[in-house]
Amino acid sequence: MARFNKGWFAVSRKITNNDPQNNDFHGDFVLKGLWVTLIGWANVKDGKTKVRGKLVPVKRGEVITSYAELARAGGVGIKVARNRVSYLEKTGRLGRIKGTRGLHLRVEKYDDYQKPYEERGSTKGIKGAREGHEEGIKGAPSGQRIRQEYNNNQETRKPSNNGEVDVQNISSDDYQLADRWFLEHTLKIKPWIAEQTPNHQDTITEFATAIAECRSEMNITQDGMREIFEYIAKDKFWQEHTTHPKSLLTKNSEGTRKIETILVRLSRGARKYKAAADWAATASDEAPF
Repeated sequence: MARFNKGWFAVSRKITNNDPQNNDFHGDFVLKGLWVTLIGWANVKDGKTKVRGKLVPVKRGEVITSYAELARAGGVGIKVARNRVSYLEKTGRLGRIKGTRGLHLRVEKYDDYQKPYEERGSTKGIKGAREGHEEGIKGAPSGQRIRQEYNNNQETRKPSNNGEVDVQNISSDDYQLADRWFLEHTLKIKPWIAEQTPNHQDTITEFATAIAECRSEMNITQDGMREIFEYIAKDKFWQEHTTHPKSLLTKNSEGTRKIETILVRLSRGARKYKAAADWAATASDEAPF
């Protein structure tokens, strides 16, 4: 099962205490390693993962694994891994969730340790869900407005810094749209992606970064990006060809970006458009999926 190696998580320094009377992890590197590994593997957001061909809900703070996988990760035998998991269950650190094939565990008090640090760290914006953000330019069809907005801003557009987006420029709206894009669109079109992304938050952060990059590169507002997504989600052709927002900035052989092609179609009332077929024939999709 794929595991993410990006991001960070909090672990109590108490497990490194050299006092055996007050630290039951003392003298057992395997126990420490297994405990830290399970915290790192636990989902940071409710999601789903594929277990033997079936999508299984995995809530925040939960992880689906096996004794064999834990043994491989720790370089120990399966019996040792089983004993350490049993100890963590007996001491109230782990809970077991029955009814799932595989070893489905819950890290107890996950939020007590992770939430305070997440709110101070890079995921702070995710919690700030947008309320009542209804403002926008009215009186023109959405496609024409977005296209005009893009054209008007070309003269004042500033180049990106080595193609990278400053994390401070990724807003809560970007995270909210990224969440919808991945859970409502990407997993619907390519459900097997869930198996590759057991910790969905890393992927959502990646999507949010790509959305922010699109806004920066094209000078399109967050309202405009949402309208582009709504169009993609309804169009059969673009559903298949834009499962990752990063692909919006890829270019075809003529140097036209995918997002520009979509803007043209939007501005023309989304009529049948030959450029869509041309794009599929010439584009080199650099997005991961």
